Amino acid sequence: MELIRRASRPRIATWIVACLAGAFSSVAALAYLFYITNGIVAGALIGLAGRETDVAVAQHHAIVWLVVCAVFQFGAVIALFSLLGFGAEADGLVRLASRGLVATVLSCVTTFVVAVVMFETLNLLRPHLH
Repeated sequence: MELIRRASRPRIATWIVACLAGAFSSVAALAYLFYITNGIVAGALIGLAGRETDVAVAQHHAIVWLVVCAVFQFGAVIALFSLLGFGAEADGLVRLASRGLVATVLSCVTTFVVAVVMFETLNLLRPHLH
């Protein structure tokens, strides 16, 4: 199967969209790590007397970071969707579904890898931050 390249689309635009997808995945991974952090804080504060307001604030911040993660993850899916060029000979619905599925899987894998790299980098730096 040969890839179809549009003559009017310059090659630099492909790199810009790929970098945009990477940036969206990185921000989504960072937002997810903030979501986890606020969840841990809320869990640690639950049950402590007089800290009910702090628990509510931490839970609210966790929800906000989860929404930010979802928005940027959706942006990564859209950016990757626009890069995929297979299935040009298929029907519109089949092409849309297959590219959407592949873009979703690729964005999740990319975000997961970036999140693991960020988390492990923070773990490597932890002994030096004390």
